[in-house]
Amino acid sequence: MFFAHLDTPTCKASQRTLYGVARGEDVNITCEVESDPKDVSFRWALNNSVENVELQNFTSKGPRSVLTFTPRTMLEFGAVLCWGQNAVGVQKDPCVARIIPAGKLL
Repeated sequence: MFFAHLDTPTCKASQRTLYGVARGEDVNITCEVESDPKDVSFRWALNNSVENVELQNFTSKGPRSVLTFTPRTMLEFGAVLCWGQNAVGVQKDPCVARIIPAGKLL
């Protein structure tokens, strides 16, 4: 007898995690999760040195979401966080992408 292993979403391995972007430049950030069940909703936030800001400009289809983000000030650079949620629950650890000013050395 086969039983499905249902679980909350987790980040899919080998995603891009660093984006160099100029102020005023649009960037598309992809967040993909592994999930069973595969019907997933997403939440995005920007975590900079001052605050956590919810982000709304994204589209989602199944286990994949794409955020279009445009940093306009230096405070809008930082970590962009993405969480998936399915019928089992909310993703425990967010997927993280770092947004840095274009041309900045690490």
